[in-house]
Amino acid sequence: MTCLFFFALLGRDTAFRRRTADLARIRPGEHVLDVGCGTGDLAFVIEKQIRPTGTVVGIDAAVEMITRARQKAVQRTSKVKFLLEPIEAMSFAGQSFDVVVSSMMFHHLPPPLKEPALREMHRVLKPGGRVLIVDASHSTHHFFPHPALQVGVEDLSPLLEKVGFLEVTWQRGPLPFVGAVQGRTPLIP
Repeated sequence: MTCLFFFALLGRDTAFRRRTADLARIRPGEHVLDVGCGTGDLAFVIEKQIRPTGTVVGIDAAVEMITRARQKAVQRTSKVKFLLEPIEAMSFAGQSFDVVVSSMMFHHLPPPLKEPALREMHRVLKPGGRVLIVDASHSTHHFFPHPALQVGVEDLSPLLEKVGFLEVTWQRGPLPFVGAVQGRTPLIP
């Protein structure tokens, strides 16, 4: 069972995306990167919050996800840019974004890629930039056994600190079995 299917079953997938964007404290005019954007639904929610002068870029390593996200962008006349790109080796210049978000993707990364992915997220954030990762917590594994869910989002806090994020916090929610970890880059690089 995929994570999005799980949320769709709860009938709260739209509310979940809105709450995720709210947790990221997205403001008008910001430049936001959605890592592991899938078919783009969170990026479209964020786009409404950054108008009129901000930008949203969504990346995913799956061709089929980016293809579908681009189709949806055309249908919605959205300006979100969707790119086929691996998280652990992004092509963006350093300090390109105000905010990096990732929702329900990190548990899919193999353990050896988690730290390089976080280093890349740190690299592309501007000084004082914010990161928000929303994903399954430890409690999820007890109800929906899946090998990828044995590591919870709360386990990312030490890795965020290791790669240089400050003020790293973890919290439960925005839905049951889900948590959020966030931090910021130093104000002076």
